Amino acid sequence: MAITIHGPTHFDPLEKILDELERLIDMNLLIIARTHFHSPTQEPPLTARIAQAIEMLCKGAMLEAGDLQLDVETQDVPSIGVKTEKHIGADLYISLVRRDIYPPIAKGMLIQSKWEHKLKDARLPEQIEQMLVHSTDSSYVWSFGPNGISAFEAQGFDASKPPRTRISVGKLIADGLRCNRGAKKLGRDLSLDRPEAMTLKMKELDAAGAIEFAIRENGSRRD
Repeated sequence: MAITIHGPTHFDPLEKILDELERLIDMNLLIIARTHFHSPTQEPPLTARIAQAIEMLCKGAMLEAGDLQLDVETQDVPSIGVKTEKHIGADLYISLVRRDIYPPIAKGMLIQSKWEHKLKDARLPEQIEQMLVHSTDSSYVWSFGPNGISAFEAQGFDASKPPRTRISVGKLIADGLRCNRGAKKLGRDLSLDRPEAMTLKMKELDAAGAIEFAIRENGSRRD
């Protein structure tokens, strides 16, 4: 006797985690954007607040499916003497790690944040150029608007024209964990524990703030 199975028959735990991650990030960043759009909050502090909010959100949600789970951690390295943004043009370093595959993969992204009405800021092209020195294909601008936060590639940005293609921050990060975005040369050293490796990478990039998203198998050791 034939048995009919209704609905999808393929379960992909990675995609389940990433779909939920994207949804949670974009839903909550919409709230943050609307709350702060008319406030005097500057971009770097708001970016740090967003990273911390994402960390707490993901930890509270305990994103896992099948034999996989997501770990999220933020990290700061105090600036010594000068503002780190002056050196690399980035407000945030994003570390992306996949320990559920062999060999494991580490990638990274650089983020410069701007309020929507400051995309014509005379400093932005210079900040973008500083990011592009480190990575031409994994440097992004986050644009804070009244209806959410969007992301677009820094390379090719023209202040006189609207960005050609925007995606949500949630999709940017989810795509990074799919290995569709991010640069290996920006990835941290996976032979070291996360805090040590992140500190070394942040000092190398002269970055003051960072957040890591790591996929691992349930029961495996966390960094």
